[in-house]
Amino acid sequence: MDHPIWHELAYCVALGGSGMEFGLSVYLGDEGLRHYLRVTQFEDDFCSPDLLDTIKASSAQLADRNQ
Repeated sequence: MDHPIWHELAYCVALGGSGMEFGLSVYLGDEGLRHYLRVTQFEDDFCSPDLLDTIKASSAQLADRNQ
């Protein structure tokens, strides 16, 4: 889908295939897609603070209130 303000494609990824968590991640533009591909191929330490500050993405997870 094309974002109406930034005019970039948003790549949506449904979470929950492993049954451990459920939600949706949205990666914005070509940069966001490249980050997603690096994460899925374990090319980067995707939890590093430097990388997390530069990601063009948003994520929503569904969980029990107790979690």
